[in-house]
Amino acid sequence: MTTNAFLGGIVFEYNDQASPEVWQSLEEINDMGEVGESTPLVQVTHFGSTSQEYIGGLADGDEFSVSANRVQTAGNVQDLLIGLKGLTRVFRLTHTDSSVSPNTVTIYTFSCVILGWSLQASIEDKNSVTFNFKISGGVVLT
Repeated sequence: MTTNAFLGGIVFEYNDQASPEVWQSLEEINDMGEVGESTPLVQVTHFGSTSQEYIGGLADGDEFSVSANRVQTAGNVQDLLIGLKGLTRVFRLTHTDSSVSPNTVTIYTFSCVILGWSLQASIEDKNSVTFNFKISGGVVLT
């Protein structure tokens, strides 16, 4: 039996706000939280209602983390994001399924506040870094 479960093919990129636009990949990602948006439920029951009434509120983006093997090369994106803590920047997540021909590609583009980062240092294992983000505004799907 085969499965259509997706394995790999994820690229998380930062827009450096240059002209022309340049996207830089975050290096050596090994774990990523859920990326998306949700709509809160807003109660709009009024005096003429015969039961509770609701509508969807304004969409809110997820807060998520991205973990990666720590790299020390000059000009790496990890150091760049560490320096941008607290600022909002544009990111995109590219999801490529190469198990089909032609490949299918879905791109999610969104603005994020870079909430912070933490280093997990180890003597006997890899060193890793985790970044925390909060999506600001909507997620554009192309």
